[in-house]
Amino acid sequence: MTEQDQIVLSKIHIGEKFEAEKKYLHAFQIYYAALNQFPDNILINLKIANFLETLKFYDKQLKFLNDRVLLFPESDILRIALAEKYIRFKRFDDALDVLSYFSAEDNSECSYLTAICYFNLNDLELARHFISFCLQSKNTQEQYYFNAIYLLAKIEIIEKNYLPALNNLALVKVYFEDNWEYFYLSAFAYYNLKMFTHSLKEIKRALYLNSENTEVRLLAGKIYFSLSDYQKAEKYFSGLLSDPDFKNVELILLLARNYLANKNYNDAIKYFQMAIKLEPENNVALEGMEKAKKLKHKSKSK
Repeated sequence: MTEQDQIVLSKIHIGEKFEAEKKYLHAFQIYYAALNQFPDNILINLKIANFLETLKFYDKQLKFLNDRVLLFPESDILRIALAEKYIRFKRFDDALDVLSYFSAEDNSECSYLTAICYFNLNDLELARHFISFCLQSKNTQEQYYFNAIYLLAKIEIIEKNYLPALNNLALVKVYFEDNWEYFYLSAFAYYNLKMFTHSLKEIKRALYLNSENTEVRLLAGKIYFSLSDYQKAEKYFSGLLSDPDFKNVELILLLARNYLANKNYNDAIKYFQMAIKLEPENNVALEGMEKAKKLKHKSKSK
């Protein structure tokens, strides 16, 4: 660490004490005094960018980083920081413009961030292309290497390549042990391979980490239904149906089919009718209704 960095860190430490006390003006004065003294110091530039985010001055944060990149065009660190902020705010085209300065083949961090952008822009082929640069580089940091494999697993799932997806997920499990999405993706892949027991194990972990997520709860219901545990399936489907932001025909039909499988014909008919009301020409709902009525009539005639 240089003597300059040590001076800057001491000033940052003082500023952070003011931040902790919510004396933001004092912190601002400390940080900008350090910036005026050492305008090209990366530490103080990044600190001010993060400080502006703490204050929720997002536009000012982006302007600050853009200005610093123009002032110090040779600073790769500032460019990467700007690209990361654009990605955080879902401005992927802007991030790609910033990252185009680099040669992805020579910069694994840039190649990973570029892959993230193309993934979110639904260009999976280009996302794969830049992931390969990241994974092939001998200088890739562990963080980007594992995240690149995880991103590749997501692409495999989107393209319905579930076994390759699971192989990739297995490679990064240690890195994502506390990430609910990791276990959801694993459960989703196993579910689509009809490996329901494995899927159940993964979805239980996802539920433990994020029991409020609607997609996690929906998949849990589907898994329990596939395992013929209709009581637990009903618990998740019914719970989601009470969520005003998650009412759809698919969910109603899942609940109707669950009641039908559990021989609760009255409730099955009720929910098939609900689905038909929303989509009068839905063949699954119409056929399910007919089947439920026939089975109900047959059960009464015994």
